Amino acid sequence: MDMGLKTIVPVSEARRNLFRIMDKIQQPDTRFVLTVDGRPRAVVLSIDEWESMLSTLDIATDPAMVKAIERGEKDIKEGKYYSLDEVLSAEGLEVVRDKAAKYKVKKIKKAQRKDKKR
Repeated sequence: MDMGLKTIVPVSEARRNLFRIMDKIQQPDTRFVLTVDGRPRAVVLSIDEWESMLSTLDIATDPAMVKAIERGEKDIKEGKYYSLDEVLSAEGLEVVRDKAAKYKVKKIKKAQRKDKKR
């Protein structure tokens, strides 16, 4: 498991650089381990990282979610899935790239549509 960028800092240094640390933890996967007398005592991370960790923990401890994920992984290995283009086409939609190099979904004409029954 990748713990991301972890910087170990004495709590006295963290106190002096609190605002700098708060700026740095806004970068994804960045956290600080605060030490007292060389021993780890606390972790500082962004609220987004904290909420992400809680969500992951919720999913990992929900037996129904774990089963659904395992079933999905099995389906992927067995080729039992549809591409985004297939799903959108079945709904009469397609992904197009506009002049600003952005992607959007638009309705396609009936003649272009690949009608597939699922």
